[in-house]
Formats: sequence, structure tokens, C-alpha cells
Amino acid sequence: MKGFVLSAALTLLPITGSADVGIGAALDPFEDILFVPIELGAATRVEPFIAWTEYDISGGESYDALTLGVGIFRKINAPDRVQTYFGGRLGYTEFESDTPTFDQQSHGYLLEPTLGIEYHFVEQVSVSVEAVAYYHWSDEEAGGNAFDRKGAGTSSRIVLRAYFPH
Repeated sequence: MKGFVLSAALTLLPITGSADVGIGAALDPFEDILFVPIELGAATRVEPFIAWTEYDISGGESYDALTLGVGIFRKINAPDRVQTYFGGRLGYTEFESDTPTFDQQSHGYLLEPTLGIEYHFVEQVSVSVEAVAYYHWSDEEAGGNAFDRKGAGTSSRIVLRAYFPH
């Protein structure tokens, strides 16, 4: 999967030469996500992303998670500075937790169908509110036992983006 993500990133490089590219971040203290929106004309956005979390707790506990993925969205312009978009994100995730008594590792995938409303303060800066449904499945190993985990739910997200027009 890591090879797939690298190949996808290299494939996107020529596209960015003629597209507006930006950077975005989720405005959530519990969710560290960076987005790279690539505007492909007026109707399409491709948005690679990386999410990570690291905690080191006294007593020898640590928690590390990394997710790499890409989103593809259809945009619909609304009046004034507002646009809506819909699509989804697909990602690969790895997780590791170490404690003095228990270790856990997992790797898996996530799918996030997404609906968003984006408001542009000025042409190059926007804020979005997203409604997200998420599905994840992973292979895990904890305490010497292996098992599969699946989950689903809904969430919301606020994203601040800055665009750098070509």
C-alpha cells in the first residue's frame, strides 16, 4: 500500500503544474490532518492528505498513528463565495501502542464519504464544514492475539485551506 501511495503522489505531480494547489488543515485539537487540495478546473478537486498522532506518556506508554490517503470531490458553485462539494477519501492507516504490560499494532484502510460546504473569505483562503461518514477495517495484533476490526460512524470536520493559484 505504501508503494501505491507513493506512485499516486508521483502521478499527481504533472497535474499540479496547471492546477491551483493549496494547503489545508483540520481545525481540531484531537485530529492532526494536513490536506493538499489540487483544483482541477471548476468542477473537480483531488486532495491528498496525511493524518498523524503521537503521544508519549510518562510510565513508558506511547501511541503512534499514521494515515495516508487521497480524496476526490465534485464541486458545485453556489452564489457569491460559497461552494459545495461531495466525494470521498480513501486511506491506508497504521497504528502502534506500547505500554509496559500491553502492545498493540494494526494496519488497515478507511473510506470516508464526505459532503462539504466551503466559504471563501477571499479567493485564496477558505473555511469548510464537512459531514463525514467513515468506514474502517484493519488487521490487528494485541497481546499476542490477532484479529480483524471493522467500524463505522459519522463525524464532522472544519477545514481551513489556503490556495496558491498558478
